[in-house]
Amino acid sequence: MSVYFDKARELGKLLLNSEHSLRLSDADAAFQANQAAKAKMDAFHVFQNDVQERLNKGAMSDDEFNTANTRLSEMASEIKRDPVIGALIHAENEYNFFVGQVFNVIRATLNGSSDLTDSLSCGSIKHCHGCH
Repeated sequence: MSVYFDKARELGKLLLNSEHSLRLSDADAAFQANQAAKAKMDAFHVFQNDVQERLNKGAMSDDEFNTANTRLSEMASEIKRDPVIGALIHAENEYNFFVGQVFNVIRATLNGSSDLTDSLSCGSIKHCHGCH
């Protein structure tokens, strides 16, 4: 049985050493080093948690909720426009998509599918940087 776990660990290490993972690591390092970006993200999470807490307690009127929801949307848009945060979000999305595609191959293989080329062509993978 250990051969399966060994292969799973091997696959995990390959994923961690992939171009997608390395780009994510670089983007995260840039984010961690950027105090302004971290402050924006922290402020968003504090406000978001406050709104959620007030909602859970029923301590928010409809008008207050609408105002808070508008503010959350504005803050989210501002965060996404930040180049450091935007790069991190983009790298996370690419990495998650890549890992999802790997798991799709495993799932398809387990289901007996032998033709995976249609679902994994570069044309169906947005922003695929690993295809050659």
